[in-house]
Amino acid sequence: MYLSALLLGFVLSISFANAQNCPVTNEAEAAKNYSLYKEYFKQGAFERALPFWRESYLKNPGYRKSIFVDGPDIYADLISNTENTELRERYIDTLMAIYDKRIQCWGDKGYVLTLKGSDLAKFRPQQYLEAKNILQEAINIDQIKSKYYGISTYFNLLINLKDSPNSGVTNELIKSEYKKLVAICDANIQAGNNAEAYSTTKASMTYNLEEYVLPKRFAQGAPWYSWTPQAKIDSVKSWVALDSSNLNIEDILSNVSRDTSIRNSDIRYQLDKILFERNPSAIRANNLGAHYYELKQFEDAIPYFEKAIALTEDPKGKANLLLALGDTYRNLDKFPEARDVARKAIGLDSMSAKPYYFIGVLYLSSGKKCGPGTGFDSQRVIWPAFDYFYKAKQLDSSYAEVVDPLMNDYKKYLPTKAEIAAKGLKVGATYIVPCWIQEETTILSKD
Repeated sequence: MYLSALLLGFVLSISFANAQNCPVTNEAEAAKNYSLYKEYFKQGAFERALPFWRESYLKNPGYRKSIFVDGPDIYADLISNTENTELRERYIDTLMAIYDKRIQCWGDKGYVLTLKGSDLAKFRPQQYLEAKNILQEAINIDQIKSKYYGISTYFNLLINLKDSPNSGVTNELIKSEYKKLVAICDANIQAGNNAEAYSTTKASMTYNLEEYVLPKRFAQGAPWYSWTPQAKIDSVKSWVALDSSNLNIEDILSNVSRDTSIRNSDIRYQLDKILFERNPSAIRANNLGAHYYELKQFEDAIPYFEKAIALTEDPKGKANLLLALGDTYRNLDKFPEARDVARKAIGLDSMSAKPYYFIGVLYLSSGKKCGPGTGFDSQRVIWPAFDYFYKAKQLDSSYAEVVDPLMNDYKKYLPTKAEIAAKGLKVGATYIVPCWIQEETTILSKD
């Protein structure tokens, strides 16, 4: 019993700790005023709570932090409900003073400045610049811990102050601050800290930046739509030279990708490459790999497909990318490497028919790799190819549309029973195909 009492006293002493910078001079009086204002406050009777709250605030501000939590609610209500302009301004002055006193007594400067700057912007639009400076200081203090509503209000103030006399808020400043604020939002989204609110804040900032800061180069009716393809490419190069930020390049790339006259031009992939080098992603790597593949620059395509594979977590997606890499090796006449990545694809997605069909094609194309191109040494590669085609059809019956005509066409190239017997072999027996294939199969004849 005695121990429980001690523990309870310890918990209470923690729960109601006083502010070190604002010591309480009269505990009894502090407790009385606090209790009276708090009761009225809970009832929403702010006018009745105000005298007792004011006594607490003026005489014993270090008694409870909730004095400074409740005070702004009381004064926000007073500000909103008075029609007397002079009185309203005095209320706002008091509200600002409450925040300053809270910092003095209880610290937590970054968070409190966030509240102060937000309320100043709300109640005194003529002081947007001062509110902006307060919120800027708050964000610089709190960094990744900055509240989403402080970030949102600060960025909105930047937009409102843009190019205002003596504000110092320029397009360049806004773009620089945007980058910093997005990084804070992304960190909180990734950590799961109120991710939805930070995502909404980020989306709102991006919209405002595109709407009010970035040039309207692609708006309907802009000169872009009447330019020749080469003029557009030259413009893209100049715009990137003027502003090489990720946001600007992404905006340009988005529009280039939709423009039929240049979306397949090299400039699109130059932009993709810049963004990929700064922030690698599977999608960008695959885009670049596919681009070089289409140009038949297969050696250049390989490292991008490999990077896309490394950056992809989904097994089926990774398996598809492996087959893209495998087909690139095939075009380079590197069949063993092509088969290796196809086998990796099977390991990731064993129910897919694609890698089996692909390996079958590799084997079917190996007549000149395993022999002169005609005769028994080249004919035997058909056997393991058919094994893989059968497996592909087994996994996905739709492959019969492609595989059956192919197999019917190649059956005429199979050796005869006599040719097989001449080699000391027997139809239906197992056989290991030599050369690079080195795989066991079943001997087949065309008759």
